[in-house]
Amino acid sequence: MSDPISFILFFLIFVPFLLMNFNNVRKSQKEIVALLRESNRLLAEIANKKDVG
Repeated sequence: MSDPISFILFFLIFVPFLLMNFNNVRKSQKEIVALLRESNRLLAEIANKKDVG
């Protein structure tokens, strides 16, 4: 009898935290990709200025 109750409690407590963690990881990855794109753009500008000058 306690086994189904344990499973339900596990599902109600652990699963939402797991889903929130996945959401935070996804947001962090999007931020990292945006920062990498910006740094690549700045490095390309520096490289173009050195080629011209």
